[in-house]
Amino acid sequence: NGVGYTSYPDNSIFKFCDVAVRSGMDVFRVFDSLNYVDNLRLGIDAVGAAGGVVECAIGYSGDVLDDASKYNLEYYLNLARE
Repeated sequence: NGVGYTSYPDNSIFKFCDVAVRSGMDVFRVFDSLNYVDNLRLGIDAVGAAGGVVECAIGYSGDVLDDASKYNLEYYLNLARE
């Protein structure tokens, strides 16, 4: 997804980032609502190619300190390492 939670072709994302950087935008927050790393990579690559600063975000909910949960602190740490 690009701006507005709409799917756009990859080349549109690259062009948007390029124009945005040339217009003065420097920091881009890149996230995926499902924390799907492959979806994050396009945004990271597009921002990097444009010369912007990537700020990746991972969303979480629940008690990350609950070791019995699949979505515990270790899960999110491993996700961030990807």
